[in-house]
Amino acid sequence: MSAQQDASTREEQLYGALETEKVNAATAEIDRMSPLEIVQAINAEDARVAQAVEQVLPHVARAIEAIAVHLRHGGRLIYFGAGTSGRLGALDAAECPPTFNIPPEMVIGRIAGGHFALWQAVEDLEDSAEAGNSDA
Repeated sequence: MSAQQDASTREEQLYGALETEKVNAATAEIDRMSPLEIVQAINAEDARVAQAVEQVLPHVARAIEAIAVHLRHGGRLIYFGAGTSGRLGALDAAECPPTFNIPPEMVIGRIAGGHFALWQAVEDLEDSAEAGNSDA
């Protein structure tokens, strides 16, 4: 097995178990659903998010507290992401200076594919270590 195949197998084992990387049975045939069925399925999936977050609220609160301490001592918050998640992180970072009256360099966003990826989808970069190092 080549080093590349070995790395691919390790990634599949690591990420393949994540819920976010699995096919969602509730929306697997979304292309065959009526508009009402589509919005019902999306609404049901969105409700799962709030339920999942509720289960970890103490952890979220501790993370917020730790980040706040870090920022008060001159640290920065850096969002790293790919695709839609990267765009949302960059958007949130852009909103922090006017919302919280902080310097723009305190909260920054980095997206796989760089600035171009904010406006245009760049596929498969989230899986590229080289691209990630370059964008960081």
